[in-house]
Amino acid sequence: MGNFAEHLRNRELRGLFLQAFLLMGGFVALFNYVGFHLAAPPFGLSSTVIGLLFSVYLVGIFSAGWAGRLVPRIGARQVMQGAIGIMLFGVALCATPWLSAAVLGLAFFTLGFFAAHAVASGQVGQRAKGAKAQASALYLCAYYLGSSVVGYGAGYVWEHAGWLPLLAVLAALFLFAGWRVRTL
Repeated sequence: MGNFAEHLRNRELRGLFLQAFLLMGGFVALFNYVGFHLAAPPFGLSSTVIGLLFSVYLVGIFSAGWAGRLVPRIGARQVMQGAIGIMLFGVALCATPWLSAAVLGLAFFTLGFFAAHAVASGQVGQRAKGAKAQASALYLCAYYLGSSVVGYGAGYVWEHAGWLPLLAVLAALFLFAGWRVRTL
């Protein structure tokens, strides 16, 4: 318990835990509801085609490694802010009424998410003074708590307000996450 308390007193680690909460929460929220959006008019996509859109996760394979290689050159803060910017660009493209732009938006969003997550999770191990496994466990708890809380809350926004307000809420979360990166 002492290790957990030590990590929670560490301002930088708390900031990384917040990043995990916000970024994973927004990621899950977007992918939870994009299928409903794309099944409705004007798109009217089938479940099969919507399921294929999850293949954009493959860009995460490349973006995580790419982000990791950039950190020594330009710094973790800059890479995370850039990755969050890419996520925001993806959200903006998802707001358009064109299917090709929405698919491209999902790809950019996913690319940015996996890059930001790779850097943030890597920074946890570097910024923990000791008991790195417990620091990583706290990061993962925040990560999954964000997916639960934000994913659920986004459902309320989706049901009561629709797609564009949901994207606006997610954009606000990512703007906040990008602003908070400066404290890491």
